[in-house]
Amino acid sequence: MKLIYVILIVGVCGLGHILVHGQPGRREPPTVRPHTTGPNTKGRKSRHLAKAQKPKAPVTASLIINASPSDTLLLMNGQQVEGSTLVDLKPGAYVLTARRVGYNEESRSITLIAGENEPITIMLDPLAGTLGVAPNVSGAQITVKKVESGDNQSTATFANSVVDLKLRPGEYEISISKDGYRAVTRTIMLQAAGSVYLEPQLSKWPAESKPAQPAAMIIQTSLAGKQIFVTLHGSSENAQPTGVLDVFVGETAQTPNRVSGLLPGFPCSVDFIPIENVNDFSFAERPEAGNGWKRVTVRVRPKNNKRPLHFAISWASIGENGTIRKVHESADPVTSSHLEPATVKRRILPSYPTAARIARTSGIVVVIVDINEKGKVVSAKAIEGQAFLRQSAENAARQWEFNPAKRNGVAVPDSQRVVFNFQP
Repeated sequence: MKLIYVILIVGVCGLGHILVHGQPGRREPPTVRPHTTGPNTKGRKSRHLAKAQKPKAPVTASLIINASPSDTLLLMNGQQVEGSTLVDLKPGAYVLTARRVGYNEESRSITLIAGENEPITIMLDPLAGTLGVAPNVSGAQITVKKVESGDNQSTATFANSVVDLKLRPGEYEISISKDGYRAVTRTIMLQAAGSVYLEPQLSKWPAESKPAQPAAMIIQTSLAGKQIFVTLHGSSENAQPTGVLDVFVGETAQTPNRVSGLLPGFPCSVDFIPIENVNDFSFAERPEAGNGWKRVTVRVRPKNNKRPLHFAISWASIGENGTIRKVHESADPVTSSHLEPATVKRRILPSYPTAARIARTSGIVVVIVDINEKGKVVSAKAIEGQAFLRQSAENAARQWEFNPAKRNGVAVPDSQRVVFNFQP
């Protein structure tokens, strides 16, 4: 008879493990760990509760860029980006570049961290414009004032002229004055990286008590084939709005050359009036800033080379607003007549020179055109404006067509003042 020992072991908490020892070779049953329930399990933590998950750290960076002007082109490390809010950027070092036409480019180095970065503000400075002012008289005082600006430094004064003055874009008022002359004021709009060049014409105030000087006009003549070149030089201190030069070309001892009247010495337009023995004529040189408004040269082809020439040149002052005051009635010193000025029939706009477009140059060019009896332009000469805009203006003016001027119903030559405004 085999003995079987049964040992019952009771755990401290009332849990028992039964160990059975028996015959050799018999497997013992697996230990069973009962559920911990009941009053004796109070206060014990469960080993099977899930751990709380930590939030994942961001791995990309975001950035807001506030740029002025709003259409500024933005680049990160040379690559263009769209919009002002940038997301999904790789953290690290970058070169931020802002560009816009007419403004100074700005670049700055930035370092982005993972997550949201502090916003960046960029305000581009506009490129400066260039101003040039060259009055027709020396000793003038030039004042440049920024319009609608509370800054006291927005007003500057210069003497004689202004050369390549750099200014911020905007509207400016240019005043030119000199004792004894009418002041001139121009308002301009200066564009970024653009340029404006002015040649203001100052005219003298009429003398109140000073008597007019006696006539001292110089007359010179020269032959060129069948044509006679007649140059008249001289001016008066008495600033009348209109005047007439009566010219007689005899070139003999019995009939010497003579002229009565004077040019004004300030901005004026001129008309040719044939009187006797004039077959054809044109202006070779008109009064302008370059000759001090004191000289005029005409080409005249007489009907008979053996007879004297007799003609007149009427002049009228040019107002500050660019208009021409003409007196066509009674302009002829011999007989009263009525002149109907030529009227424009076809206009041609000038081409914008490439160099001027690249430099963003703007300005006004004034061209004097001579018109024949058929309304065709026979000559065109710029008297005011930037040098590299004048040729284009003259080329365009030569293509204009006019209804011819008429004196007492008969077609006659005339001259007109044409103004072109170049803007980039």
